[in-house]
Amino acid sequence: TGEVEWSTPRTSGDTSYSTPFVIERQDGPPQLIASCNALGVTALDPASGRELWRSGPLPQRTVGSPVLVGGVVVQTCGQAGRGTMLVGIDPFANGDQKRIVIERTK
Repeated sequence: TGEVEWSTPRTSGDTSYSTPFVIERQDGPPQLIASCNALGVTALDPASGRELWRSGPLPQRTVGSPVLVGGVVVQTCGQAGRGTMLVGIDPFANGDQKRIVIERTK
């Protein structure tokens, strides 16, 4: 129809160019995964735009898109053609479980 289904305000930081993707599971709701340096990696409900979780800020901008590898969302960040950090996030963590499971800096 061309009508906006939902809109979610997001804090902005440095310009980011990553492309979001959707995780679909048989045993849970879908998650729209997006990333930027101000919020880090964020999951939204694709039907409503409601935030489901976020990893927390990343130190530099995200240009490479997040990917799902072995059940872990992997995201890098950097500046001026130099990647400085890689994080791996468990998108299926519950409650108080640690969400960031991998963190590597250069």
